[in-house]
Amino acid sequence: MKLYSRGQVIFYTVCGFIVALAVAMGFGLIQPPASARKKAQVEQHIAPTIPEQFELSTSDILSVEDSRSQGEYSEEESVNIRIYEALNPAVVNITTQTLALNWFMEPVPSEGGTGSGSIIDNRGYILTNNHVVENAYKVTITMADSSQYPGEVIGKDPENDLAVVKFEPEGKQLTTISFGTSSGLRVGQKVLAIGNPFGYD
Repeated sequence: MKLYSRGQVIFYTVCGFIVALAVAMGFGLIQPPASARKKAQVEQHIAPTIPEQFELSTSDILSVEDSRSQGEYSEEESVNIRIYEALNPAVVNITTQTLALNWFMEPVPSEGGTGSGSIIDNRGYILTNNHVVENAYKVTITMADSSQYPGEVIGKDPENDLAVVKFEPEGKQLTTISFGTSSGLRVGQKVLAIGNPFGYD
């Protein structure tokens, strides 16, 4: 016959009591203390009041977009809009590919530069930056209407970071940007820059 010490008997008795208490509470035979019940009731009461989705509450003040849709442009804004709408078709996106060497010292195509250019002649001449077409073996011209044409670098001026690219418009009527003159320029005059370096529509 195996005898248990007094400590073992107390330990197993306490463990049995805890297990029996947990089972009784699980079946609802014993209710939790009043403080725990009150806390659970409060949590149930608060939970439904939390909104599932946050919505902005705005006033009826006319927004910038609403005022602009009604044609309320300043004189300066109107000039900017007219210039953009008139000359945007003459701005192109230029992407290039260059040749790089792989592990076997073989030339392989690699992504080159990308940038903007301006059509300066109806025959398809484009003025751009030299760093855009530097070391390019393949040039692609993307127009404002998303049409694409192969291009060719026909002139470079690395010192001034300028280059001229030529493409065949294939009978397409081109919008051109004419050259200005610096003789009448004054410090403080406004300058507008229109570009498409990333090829967005």
